[in-house]
Amino acid sequence: MAQGDNHGTLVNNHYHFQRSQKDKCCTLLESLTFDRMNARLRNVATPVPHTCRWLRTSEKFLAWIDEGRIQEHHGFLWIKGKPGSGKSTIMKDTVSWSERAWPTQIILTYFFNARSSDRLEKSSLGLYRSLLHQLLMACPDTQTRFVTRFVSKKRDGKVLEEWAEEELKNFLIELVTTQQHLSVAMFIDALDEGSSDDIRSMVSYFWNFTRYATSAGAVTRVCLSSRHFPYITIQKGLSIVLEKQLQHGHDIETYIQQKFVGDDSPQMSVLRRRVRDRSTGTFLWVVLTVTMLNKLYDQGKKPAAMLQRLNEVPQDLQELFANSLSRDVEDIGERIALFRWMLYSLRPLDPAELYVAVQQACSSEDEDDEEIPTEDWVARYLVNCSRGLVELTSTTPPVVQFIHETVREFLLKVNLLGGNDLNVNTSHTVPPDFEGHDCHIAIAEDCLRYLLGLGLQTSSSAISTRQHILTEYAAEFWWQHAQESNQMCSQTLSTLAVELLTDENNLGTWLQHYDVDASQLHIVPITIPDLASPLYYAARIGLVEVVVILLEQKAEVNAQGGEYGNALQAALANGHEKVVQMLLEQGADVNAQGGKHGNALQAASLGGHERVV
Repeated sequence: MAQGDNHGTLVNNHYHFQRSQKDKCCTLLESLTFDRMNARLRNVATPVPHTCRWLRTSEKFLAWIDEGRIQEHHGFLWIKGKPGSGKSTIMKDTVSWSERAWPTQIILTYFFNARSSDRLEKSSLGLYRSLLHQLLMACPDTQTRFVTRFVSKKRDGKVLEEWAEEELKNFLIELVTTQQHLSVAMFIDALDEGSSDDIRSMVSYFWNFTRYATSAGAVTRVCLSSRHFPYITIQKGLSIVLEKQLQHGHDIETYIQQKFVGDDSPQMSVLRRRVRDRSTGTFLWVVLTVTMLNKLYDQGKKPAAMLQRLNEVPQDLQELFANSLSRDVEDIGERIALFRWMLYSLRPLDPAELYVAVQQACSSEDEDDEEIPTEDWVARYLVNCSRGLVELTSTTPPVVQFIHETVREFLLKVNLLGGNDLNVNTSHTVPPDFEGHDCHIAIAEDCLRYLLGLGLQTSSSAISTRQHILTEYAAEFWWQHAQESNQMCSQTLSTLAVELLTDENNLGTWLQHYDVDASQLHIVPITIPDLASPLYYAARIGLVEVVVILLEQKAEVNAQGGEYGNALQAALANGHEKVVQMLLEQGADVNAQGGKHGNALQAASLGGHERVV
């Protein structure tokens, strides 16, 4: 072969190797990401002008950014404050400042979001995945080492092995301690909104992270924010308590001056001072109270009436929420439905989905064909129905969330139906309205009614706009809500589930939108070639009461069909022990062949369910 040909072959091989490495890197990087990974930071309110600046001139912050003093505190700063004190806003402002002040430094951020129904938004695993992804994207030189370390996770063009916390934590430390001239600043907000079991572990990790980095000569800083609980002692580091900062009180006064409408009369000045004096350093209390007073001002109320109303507003946040909800009981059924979905939905809901969910829970059947109102109307409806306790995010598309995590904490112990005097006593002398078991059952029932209505429209007439909105959620999650109710289905839920599974049109409608065997949502409905038996699907999703009803109706226990071959294999592969026991008692054949696993023992073994094996 000519020398030129050899050279061309080498160049070609090098090109394909480089392309292969790039593809591997892209696949691995993508596997670190998750939906709404940075959504919380984008949705934190931007501070009003001339606030939050005090932090950057405070003694401890100046010590934190001073490279000459890194050995004193190892670059570790912890900002603490009570709920609603404005920690997230201060953190967002500080992130913006650091991006301007340190243009050559790598800025990594993670804002925990306990209001999200996505596990990764509020878990330490999501934190470490996000931080590593940001670092790799900001410093491409680290990507070769990343691919070399984790390429074994990639098979057949996909990352098949789940990420583990320890490997992510260890690799982060490895990068900052071995990569030359790597300068990193991390900002981690609302640490207390992560799992309570994880908090101590995360604080310990970031303390060690800064210690290792300092020992290696790396310029690395970590800034955390959280509530005061849990109390965790660290050997070195700096901490700032918001309520003890005089300038924080000045920020609250600045906010009141800028946001409280009205003239400069002596009476209005008294009102503004009264709001400031009663705030006790809680920014969220000020925001809600100023909003309420502005509404009264727009209604033409006189300062004396506004002052009287202000004096009635509790200073405690949870009492303030109770006060807002107890002033009228109009639309109480819709409000409870809205809060139920907000607390227990299994993924974030967009405004139209939540609106339809509330209407599905509260409307009569003859209202099902109504068209969805405009986006602006839906937004106003949701805010009014919740009495201002929910908001729409600024992401695209927007989703609905509580205005603060303290709202969720309040609702989990409140009784809205106990009269105007809402019970917020943690002793639960009055049972709360939002017990998880009951709420999951109610949502599952709403989803089933929605799907049954969809099946009727599919068979009889054109589907209205409203009937499109909640289809994806209802198809994917109705049975998961039933499972979340600790398998104790209500009689209504069991009846609705049997109606869905035993009617071929209803069953087909569900499976057209969600392939339960593949756990895959179909955005565009597909054609289902062959339906398995109702018993098969009940066993697949593990609904014990529904299996009991179908067996009482003489369902064929060994009927063939479905990806797993029969009901027994479907229950075994998914670890539904009680269903397996019932099927065996009714004569299910453990030696039957067929399905994706071949036989019952293989289905149980490959599913990793030791007890049913």
